[in-house]
Amino acid sequence: MDYAQIAKMVVSWMGIPDGWVLSLDRTTWEFGSHCYNILTLGIVHEGVAFPVLWWLLDKKGNSNSDERMRFIEAFYQLFPKAQIKCLCADREFIGQAWIRYLLLEPTLSFRIRIRATDKIERSGKSLAAKVVFAHLMPGESQQLKGVCRVWGYQVSVEAKRLDDGQLLVVIAPPATSAFGH
Repeated sequence: MDYAQIAKMVVSWMGIPDGWVLSLDRTTWEFGSHCYNILTLGIVHEGVAFPVLWWLLDKKGNSNSDERMRFIEAFYQLFPKAQIKCLCADREFIGQAWIRYLLLEPTLSFRIRIRATDKIERSGKSLAAKVVFAHLMPGESQQLKGVCRVWGYQVSVEAKRLDDGQLLVVIAPPATSAFGH
């Protein structure tokens, strides 16, 4: 099967308009004694991420920054004229080299969730996100003003306290709202 053609067909059939929101994810499927570790990139349309690129990782656990960078380059080879609104990813898709790559790619905006324990450098101090946003009550959100750095790179940082008490912390390129408002 030509997976590239399938991906292009899916996009064509779905009539997904330009300004794509990409969703980067990884999943593990187990069939009998065999485990499949799958890195996938989907285009979000009407609340559903339609997978258009996937790689089987020949290891357990998360992808590394180099794999992710090659994955994004493979996507651009598949869809060279794609107009991307942003790339969304969860806490397992973090790291200094990965953020540097995303910040160097001017056509690829991002919204990446970070861990509550990740450090945010601001006003000469470096504190865990959970400390910076400890004051938020369920349903409240806050975007930090001024220069913020995560893993040494300038980013926008925004957080929301979820109804279950968990803290959702998202980074985006500088001067961008992580939650899109």
